Amino acid sequence: MQYRPDIDGLRALAVLSVIFFHFGFTFLGGGYVGVDIFFVISGFLITAIIKKDLDQQSFTFSGFYYRRIKRILPALYVMITATYAVAWVFLFPKEFSEFSASAAAAVMNAANLLFWKKAGYFDLGNEFKPLLHTWSLAVEEQFYMLYPLMMYMIYRFFPKRAFSVTAVAALLSFGLSYYIQEKAPSANFYLIPTRAWELAIGSLAALAPPLPRLHTSFRSIGAALGLGLIAVPLFAYTENTVFPGLAAAPVCIGAVLLIISGARAEDQAQTLYHKFISAPFFLWVGKISYSLYLWHWPVFIFVNLIWGLTPVSIAGMFALTFAFGYLSYRFVETPFRVGAMSAKKMAIILSLWSIFLIVLGGLGVKYRGFADRFPAETKNYFSGQFDYDSDLANCAESPAAVLDSKACVIGASAKTGVAENPKILLWGDSHGRSFTRAIKSAADRAGTSFYARNMGGCLPGLGDIWSGRELCRVYGKTVFDFIRQENIRHVVLVARWSFYRNGSEGKVHAKMYDRRGKITGEALRTAFDQSFEDLIVALREAGVRVTIVGQVPSFDVHIPEFAARKHLWWDQKFAEQERNLTDHGKYLAVNEAFDKKYTPYFQEKKITVIDPGAILCPGPGVCLTEKDGYALYRDTNHLSAYGAETLSPLFDRVFFDE
Repeated sequence: MQYRPDIDGLRALAVLSVIFFHFGFTFLGGGYVGVDIFFVISGFLITAIIKKDLDQQSFTFSGFYYRRIKRILPALYVMITATYAVAWVFLFPKEFSEFSASAAAAVMNAANLLFWKKAGYFDLGNEFKPLLHTWSLAVEEQFYMLYPLMMYMIYRFFPKRAFSVTAVAALLSFGLSYYIQEKAPSANFYLIPTRAWELAIGSLAALAPPLPRLHTSFRSIGAALGLGLIAVPLFAYTENTVFPGLAAAPVCIGAVLLIISGARAEDQAQTLYHKFISAPFFLWVGKISYSLYLWHWPVFIFVNLIWGLTPVSIAGMFALTFAFGYLSYRFVETPFRVGAMSAKKMAIILSLWSIFLIVLGGLGVKYRGFADRFPAETKNYFSGQFDYDSDLANCAESPAAVLDSKACVIGASAKTGVAENPKILLWGDSHGRSFTRAIKSAADRAGTSFYARNMGGCLPGLGDIWSGRELCRVYGKTVFDFIRQENIRHVVLVARWSFYRNGSEGKVHAKMYDRRGKITGEALRTAFDQSFEDLIVALREAGVRVTIVGQVPSFDVHIPEFAARKHLWWDQKFAEQERNLTDHGKYLAVNEAFDKKYTPYFQEKKITVIDPGAILCPGPGVCLTEKDGYALYRDTNHLSAYGAETLSPLFDRVFFDE
C-alpha cells in the first residue's frame, strides 16, 4: 500500500505516550492507551495488505507470515538475549526464574497468557518483570495467526461480506470485554478475545468502501475529533481506570478517525494535524517505534532497580531507550527486513535462536533462577520469597475450594490423632495464610491442632460486603456454615483490616463491593463496620470465642529484595528506600481509624486482640524488616515463614487460655 507518513506520526504519538507514562510522567495518567493506538494501526495496516493481496489473488500464507517474521522476531530476539545477560547480574532467583518463563513465553507468542495466569496476590511486582511489555506483542501475533485465515475464508466463500463479518466479530469481542471488565479484569486486559476488537476496528477502516473526496475542512474536523478522543483519555485516565472495555472505545475510535482523515488524493491539502504529525521528528520516531517499544521497558526496569526514579536516571532512561531503539532499527530491523538474506537461511537462524531462548528459559525455571550466583548471606535474605512451610502447602485454598466443606487440619495432633476434630479455626485472607506458620508452632507447643480456612483477597465476613471477587461473598458464608457444623468454639480472624476499611494503603487499592456494586469512601467505612460487627455478633451468638489479629506493617519496597540488595555493590537507591521504610508512627497512622473505633468495642465484647506490632515495631524507629540475617516478609506486606515463626509466641494464649 502507499506510504502514509501520518501513520508513522501516529505511531510516534503512541510510543511516546507509553514511554512517558512508564517513565513516571504523571501528567500522562493514561499514557498506556498508546498500546491501544498501536493495536488499531496494526489492524488497519495488516488488513490493508491482506485485502490488496486477496483482491489481486496474490495472497499466500507463507508470504504473509514470512513478512511478519522478518518484521517482528529479529529485533525481539536481540532484545530478549541482551536482557538475559543483564538479568543474570541484577535479578534475584525468583525474579530470574519468572523472567526466564516470560522469555520462553514471548518466543512462543504466549506472553499475554503467562502474565494473565501469573496476575495475583503473590505475583512479583511489575518492577521485576523486564519482559512484561511483550504481552501486547503476543496479542498482535495471535491476531496475525487468526485473522488472515478468517479473511481468506471470507474471500473464498463470501467475498462481499468481509466488512460485515469483521464488524460482527468486533462487536462480539467488545461486548465480551465490556461484560467482564469488572468481573475478570486481568483476563480482560491480557487476552485476545477481549482485545481483538481494538485491532478489528482498524481492520474495518481498511475494509470500508473508499470515502468520497472530502474537503480539507471536513477532514480537519475528523482529525480534531479523533485527536480529542485520544487526548482526553491520555490526560484524564489513571492506573485505577477500569480498562480496557468501554474506556478503550474513545481511544480506538479516535485513532481510526485520524487514520481515515489522513487518507487523501495527491492533489488534496493536508490538514493542520497531519502536517504537524508528519514532521521529520515524528516520522523518525515512528519509523523506529517498534524498537523503541521493545527497549524502553527493560531499560526502565534495570535503571529503576539500580538508581530509582530521579531526574538524572529518567534522563538516562530516555537516552538509553533512543540509543538502543535506533541501533536496533538500523542494525537489526532494517537488515533483516530488506536485506539479501535468503528465506532458508533466515528460517534456520531464527529457528535455532528460538530453540536456544526456549531452552534457556526452561533451565532458568527448572533451576529456580540459579540462586548460587549470589553469596550465602545474600541468599538468606532473598530466600524469604520462597519461604513456604512445606507442611502447609496443601492448605492454601483456591477458587475451586470455595464450596468445599472440608478444612485443613494443622498442628501436632494432626499426625498423632490426639485431637481429630479441632475446636479452633483460623479464618483469614492471604495474611491469614502467612500467619498459619505462627499459629502452627503455638499449636505444636500445646500438643494440639486447629483448622485453617484462608482465601487470598477475601475479607472474612458473612457476605454483606466482599473484596475483589464475587466468590469471596460465597466463601464467607461457606466458612461460617463450617463453623456451625463442626461446633467450632474459637475463631482466630486475620486480615488486612485497615486496608479493606480505608479502601487503600499506599499505592495499593482495595476493590470492595456490596449488592449495589463497588463502594468507596465513607460508604465503604460504614458498610465495613456494619459487616464486621455483624460477623462478631454472629460468632458470639453461636457461642464462639473470637480473637482478632491486628494488621502487620506494610512497606513500599519488596522486603526480601531490599534486605538482600543493600549488601550488593550495585544498589544505588538503598539509602533512599531505607528512609522511606515504614516506622512505628506510620504504622500507627495507618491503623489509627480502625483502632480508635474498635479498641473500646473489643473490650466491651471481650474480644482478644493480638498485636503483631508489639514485636515488629517495638520502638519509635523503623519497623523490623529482618532478623538474624533473614527477611521477616516475603514481599511488601506478607510475613515470610521466618517472620511468622518470630511472631509465634503471641499465639500461645490461643491454646493455653482455652
